[in-house]
Amino acid sequence: MLAAEDLGCFGAPLPAPPLKSRPQALAVTLHEMDGYRIQKGLIGGSDETSQLALKRHPDRFLPSGAISDPNDVVGSVRAIRRATSVFPSGTFP
Repeated sequence: MLAAEDLGCFGAPLPAPPLKSRPQALAVTLHEMDGYRIQKGLIGGSDETSQLALKRHPDRFLPSGAISDPNDVVGSVRAIRRATSVFPSGTFP
């Protein structure tokens, strides 16, 4: 049961405090993945935390990407080529 200081003004739980570092966030994520027996996680590869996860644990995380405009075929192909050229071989962009 939650203590009174853990509840907001309407009785809803307060959000957890933000993690202070990227390695801490990565450690918490891996711990939660292990707790739920998740072997691999699909993550975006655009921010520093994702890049750190992909670099340190390539066996646990797979990068994902998005196409902003599916009607722009040439632009989408160029974006895919740019995204796949930055990942080491053996991973799926």
